[in-house]
Amino acid sequence: MDYKKIVPPQLLQPYVQFFWTMDQPDTTVPSTILNPFADGCPGLMFHESIIPFKNDSKGVLPTVLLHGQTVQPVNIYMAGAFRAIGVCFAPNVIKTLFRIDAHMLTDECIDIDEAFPNAHVSERLLNARSATTRLKILTAFIATLIKNNEAYVEPVTAEVMTAIRHANGKLSLRHLQQSMRLSERSIERRFTQHIGVSPKLFSQITRFQSSLLQLRSGKYETLSDVAFDNGYADQSHFIRSFKYFTGSSPLAFRKVAQPTLDTLSAVIH
Repeated sequence: MDYKKIVPPQLLQPYVQFFWTMDQPDTTVPSTILNPFADGCPGLMFHESIIPFKNDSKGVLPTVLLHGQTVQPVNIYMAGAFRAIGVCFAPNVIKTLFRIDAHMLTDECIDIDEAFPNAHVSERLLNARSATTRLKILTAFIATLIKNNEAYVEPVTAEVMTAIRHANGKLSLRHLQQSMRLSERSIERRFTQHIGVSPKLFSQITRFQSSLLQLRSGKYETLSDVAFDNGYADQSHFIRSFKYFTGSSPLAFRKVAQPTLDTLSAVIH
């Protein structure tokens, strides 16, 4: 399986963290199960395969889909040869670009062709003969959304989100609310609309992702090291959080070869 990350053009960088491509040319590859889990980012994915992609909750997935925040883990079933390209958006752009309250897409996805029938996104991507052309099509689609929606990034949400991410989730939200002179309810309302989860849950996801990165890097001696390095009260709290977001314990996770496809931490519900 060939996986690549691509830096977006400058115009898109406030909204897009990266593009990615994933190709499996071998038609003899048996069924593969990917297990996406929370990474704090919504995304968009196009896939083309003889055997359609499926997941537990939706069955056959749309050819081009937009997904919101992932909280609960899910299985994606793939088999044989396929090609895919996708977008990892910044956490707070669903409402900005797509005019959808982000909480409507938490643990959900929609068919882009149904949401934007005049854009003919899947048709154009299916007719494209190269990943470069598909990338240009997605770039143009997002650039049009930015232009048409006069893309306004809600500043309070952006500021709180940035603070949480910079602190890897280890942040006193109460102190942040006081320093910004905003009520907890006010910030939660903005987060629900623009990110799709509460500031507390977004912090938990961010902290989980930090611990996951440390687990994958192998830069620790014991699980207690990972727990304390990432602000968990103790190893028990870390294990409980890890199970919530992945469906398995850290120990079980380490024993299974995990794909390094970081975009698939959030695809697809």
